[in-house]
This record gives sequence, structure tokens and C-alpha cells, in this order.
Amino acid sequence: MPPLVRIQINHRGVEELLKSPAMARLLQEMGRSIASSAGSGHEVEVDPGPNRVRVEVRTETFEAMRSEAHHRTLTSAVDAGRR
Repeated sequence: MPPLVRIQINHRGVEELLKSPAMARLLQEMGRSIASSAGSGHEVEVDPGPNRVRVEVRTETFEAMRSEAHHRTLTSAVDAGRR
């Protein structure tokens, strides 16, 4: 039987990674991909929250809101942000 592998998580390192500028850039890039795929009228906002960086893609025009309500354009565009 192979020896057991022991993993110890560096919690401070993970916390730093989740709040890092590199993570903010990555999430912003992913958010832009989603907004671009959804079409015009969407905006991307990066928020350095208390525990991690977050990104929000939302509609900013009435036309985009209507398109989301009727055709789920923003919801369907989420896959564009996957890596």
C-alpha cells in the first residue's frame, strides 16, 4: 500500500492569493469575456471584498435588461468566462 499523502493548506497564502491584484486582473478578464459574449449594454465591476476579489457583470441599459428577461443573454454568456 502506498504511503499516505499529507496536505497542509497555507491559509494565509490562500487568503493573499484570493485578494491579490493578479486575481483581480484574471476575474476582470473573465468578466469582460462574459460581457462581450452577452452583447452591448453590459458592464463589469471588480470589487475587492473583505475576503476575496469579486467581479460582477450586469446589464446597464434597458435593452440589455429586456434581452436578459426575454432571451437570458447574460445568463447564457456565463460559459464565455470559463477557462
